[in-house]
Amino acid sequence: MSESKRPAVIFDLDGVLIDSAEANVQAFRFGLEQVGIGVSDPQEVLKLVGYPAVDMLVKLGCPQAEAKKVFQDFVRPFYMENLPSLASAYPAALTVLSELREAGFRIGACTSGDRQTQTAALEAIGLLDYIEEMQTPDDSEYGKPQSEYLLELTARLGDVGDLHHVEDSEVGLKMGLACGATTYFASYGNGSLSGEVEPHVILKNLKELPRAIIKQAATRRTIAIDL
Repeated sequence: MSESKRPAVIFDLDGVLIDSAEANVQAFRFGLEQVGIGVSDPQEVLKLVGYPAVDMLVKLGCPQAEAKKVFQDFVRPFYMENLPSLASAYPAALTVLSELREAGFRIGACTSGDRQTQTAALEAIGLLDYIEEMQTPDDSEYGKPQSEYLLELTARLGDVGDLHHVEDSEVGLKMGLACGATTYFASYGNGSLSGEVEPHVILKNLKELPRAIIKQAATRRTIAIDL
């Protein structure tokens, strides 16, 4: 495998590597309660994971003018304070990341969460050291599903070969497909498929990813890996 053309695997974080469903639900509920808005159905929050947090708040009914302050003063502090008890790595996450790194893949994260929160989450669950580069809204004028958002990340990783992109939201899958990536939908995560987007692979759990990558790579006949 050419050192200058190493394949890359790009992960969304919430719902893909980080099991943060309960943390997100409780944090957004808490923030919205401060402006008099109640959220009874957890799916109201979870179906929006993948969008920037301020956009999520607005879609959940928070007035646009107050959304940024609600996030900064309530949602983010609650989330970070309760990370140790409410969030964890998905089963096999550490094993999968280790296998991919040992096989020569570049590993990146492309998230709609802010850098401070996502760094804290990755550190809390013991995965931060496996992420070479991370793309957050703090780093870019773009966002999902714009292809530029992902391409900025791959440019920082260097001259990558085959690009594999793991997501649990359609907005993220659209971005990966626009960049020519092989896309993997994490059906175990927070999102669902409406039929609008067709990923290349649907994962029932994260441990399926390495073998799925081998199968897709063999089809393309562009890289040879041993996992």
